Amino acid sequence: MFTQRRSTAKSERFETSRSWHQRQPSLSQCLVFDPVRGEVKLVSLKESGFHHVLDRDGFLKASSEEALFMDVEEMKELCCVVVTNVEKGCRIDREDDETVVIPPFNAKQVDPTGAGDSFLGGLVVGLVEGLDVPDAALLGNLFGSLTVEHFGQPKFDLMMLQRVKDEVHRMKKQCNGHSSDHDDFHARITPARFQDSLLQAKLLLNGHSCDRR
Repeated sequence: MFTQRRSTAKSERFETSRSWHQRQPSLSQCLVFDPVRGEVKLVSLKESGFHHVLDRDGFLKASSEEALFMDVEEMKELCCVVVTNVEKGCRIDREDDETVVIPPFNAKQVDPTGAGDSFLGGLVVGLVEGLDVPDAALLGNLFGSLTVEHFGQPKFDLMMLQRVKDEVHRMKKQCNGHSSDHDDFHARITPARFQDSLLQAKLLLNGHSCDRR
């Protein structure tokens, strides 16, 4: 899944990366539908028709299973790669940066259907609201954990959603001073406080008190 890049400041560097990759064999693969044979097949990413858009997108999101067919080192040269794992949270890989692991929220999984979509929704909302990448990914982890605790489509409590919205806006105010891509990425490498506030919002949904003891 791709999300649009917010800035084109690094277009020259990405053009250089693209030229280098055009000379290298791609190890990444993806599933595509062959309309002629009427079948789904695994092909090299460069042969799929998607490779050329990677350097125009800000993020590539994949599950841990999908990441097995990717060369993350290759992909992160072109965009920020976010790999999700329900039990382990997610990790963020980006060119010239160390891998950042975003912690999960404990969840009693009953149905994983839609967890990836919920994560992506939370991630995108966080980015649109101006959060740093790790904080936006943490928001994605929250909604992914809420989704796996329900059968079918989850129904989120309005009070819980308002609490999350308030916490996001509070965090957004703290992020206003970070303007560059590099600062946006590194400002919240340790998101413990934000994670705790989101956890308290989740406890609202589960009928627990949000008061700290």
